[in-house]
Amino acid sequence: MTFYQTCLGGELTFQTVEDVPDEYQWPDTLNRMIMQTTLIKESFTLKASDLSYENTLVKGNAVTFMLNCATHEEVKSVMTKLLTGGVVIQDLNRTSDNAWLTSLMDRYGHYWTIFCHADGD
Repeated sequence: MTFYQTCLGGELTFQTVEDVPDEYQWPDTLNRMIMQTTLIKESFTLKASDLSYENTLVKGNAVTFMLNCATHEEVKSVMTKLLTGGVVIQDLNRTSDNAWLTSLMDRYGHYWTIFCHADGD
C-alpha cells in the first residue's frame, strides 16, 4: 500500500487485528498483523486487506482495482507510476463512449482498470 500511496497520493492508515472491535473473533496470534489499510485522497477512498483464514487465499480470488480519475492527465500519471515493474494489459485509448481507459498489472500481480470520462484532451 505504500507503493500505491506513492502512485496515487493521499493519506495512508493501518488498522491492526487488535484494533478491531471485540465482536470479531480472531486468534491472539494475529493481533499484531494488519487487518486493513486505508488510503484516502480528496476524490477517493481505497481500502485493502490480504488477511485471511489459513489456506483461503489463492491466486484468482483476489481483487481487481478500478480507479475513476478526473482527467486524462491523471489517468496517464497514475498509469505511469503503477507500471513501475508492471505490464500493460490494454493500451490507453478512447472507448466508444468517449472515455479514456487502460488496464494493467502492477508489480505485485494486481490488476487495475483506470479510466476517466473524456475531458477534451
